[in-house]
Amino acid sequence: MDKPCLSYQDTDYYAICSKPCDSSETCGEGEVCAIGVDATVTELIGECATYGALSPGSACNDEDDPAQLSFEERCSGFYCLGGKCSEVCRDDNDCPEGMQCMEFILEDVDDSIDVCQGI
Repeated sequence: MDKPCLSYQDTDYYAICSKPCDSSETCGEGEVCAIGVDATVTELIGECATYGALSPGSACNDEDDPAQLSFEERCSGFYCLGGKCSEVCRDDNDCPEGMQCMEFILEDVDDSIDVCQGI
């Protein structure tokens, strides 16, 4: 495997190993820096992934449950924030036009990470 493991999930069906990131700039072609959770489920992390077909900055519906959407309808970074597909960021320069790098809090994990959100 050519990517270092940041988190490793092993289930009956699959195993996932992902490359750590702090912006999509550090990910491979076709990947974005998505919001992930560490192996202990206590910290939000950036991990290179592609969870859907919609690129960061694409229009989406915040009310939709991304887990219920097809790959074609889902944001590549999984989450839709402020009506646009999100990605992990360091600052506003990492974000597509019409988006801002802001803190995202996931209460289930009780942690936060900076992500591009629609404004």
